[in-house]
Amino acid sequence: MTAAKLEFRSFPTVLISDDNPYVIRALERLIRAEGGRIIADLNSKVVELARTHQPVLIILDIAQKTDGRHLLRKLKRDVLTKGIDAFVLTASADPVVRELCLRLGASDYFVKPADARFFLKLGKYLALRKRKRNRTKQ
Repeated sequence: MTAAKLEFRSFPTVLISDDNPYVIRALERLIRAEGGRIIADLNSKVVELARTHQPVLIILDIAQKTDGRHLLRKLKRDVLTKGIDAFVLTASADPVVRELCLRLGASDYFVKPADARFFLKLGKYLALRKRKRNRTKQ
């Protein structure tokens, strides 16, 4: 593998699983501005994509063709994906759903439309991952 390919692969990768392409595009702009790259999932293939690409973070909408709670449960039970942080970003403000997602292993839970708390947490998360990456390069 060439140095250029190694450098590209070292960018923090975020997997976004949402059935709304507008949400994916908006998040992609933000993540790229922070030095990350994305993998988009419009078809509830998040578990397979996470196993293959090993992102640093998964942003998961639970209201998709396949219930996102089921996908989250599968992610957290899979030996290859259970250590990947998962932010739930969804339209449901139901506290019971929030609690369930956190019990299933979500790192955090945010209600759409995304607010300042989500964007601040995402920005801090990506900045932390970049610092860790830079330390390991030295």
